[in-house]
Amino acid sequence: MRLYRARLEYVERLHPELFRWGLAAQGLGRDAEPGQFYMVRVGEGYDPLLRRPFALHRKGLRRGRRGRKSDGGEILFQVVGRGTQALAQKGKGDVIDLFGPLGRGWGRPSGGKPVLVAGGVGVASLVCLAQEMPLGLRRGAVAFIGAKSRERLWCVDDLEEMGLTVHTSVERGEGPFRGTVLELLEAHWLEIAHRSPFLFVCGPKAMVRAVAQWAEGQGVPCQVSLESSMGCGTGVCLGCAVKARSGYLRVCKDGPVFDATEIDWGALDVG
Repeated sequence: MRLYRARLEYVERLHPELFRWGLAAQGLGRDAEPGQFYMVRVGEGYDPLLRRPFALHRKGLRRGRRGRKSDGGEILFQVVGRGTQALAQKGKGDVIDLFGPLGRGWGRPSGGKPVLVAGGVGVASLVCLAQEMPLGLRRGAVAFIGAKSRERLWCVDDLEEMGLTVHTSVERGEGPFRGTVLELLEAHWLEIAHRSPFLFVCGPKAMVRAVAQWAEGQGVPCQVSLESSMGCGTGVCLGCAVKARSGYLRVCKDGPVFDATEIDWGALDVG
């Protein structure tokens, strides 16, 4: 874990409420594993006091942008409250205070078919996972991305450019598939069930729970990344503890990535 003072090299507004930052700092991208996160300071004062946790979205800066892979990385975040609204006001050249990488990241598949399942901004760390997959494995991978509406289907182009096959669903409005991302996954399951699939799931807790419980019923290995509010990000405050089948686990320290069978899904607060 390190403290970084990263220069904000570019800000991309992908949607009125979605921002992608390119951050330049030596080692920022190199030091992290896909699925790990950074605690970002909101401002120079003490209001808001707590840092905000954000997964590493991509290693390195975009092609055509300044910097090499070891010089930085990207963060994707959605404006959901006062802290992220303050971060949305940052601009190119600002210095961002953050520390990390923190937590346990995605386990790397060694074979079979990687299946990425994302809801909303949960796609953020799955892009980094796809980026770090060996080329042959990546080209055999498939992603299922769900959202409330078509304009919230984020990062589809990123994954397609990496060679993944991407399927999308929306819960309202027009789209190629109308329904939840689990219903989308079920609709395509016969196409991939014989390929030793391995699920990587991230998104809203209710969606993650539904997919994880379905995967367990299918006997399919599944990793999940849990979203949680965090106070310290290092496991000290216990503010992000979740009920596991063997006790309690801290999302920030023992996760955010877990084997799906570790979690007591019946006790998980999805509100």
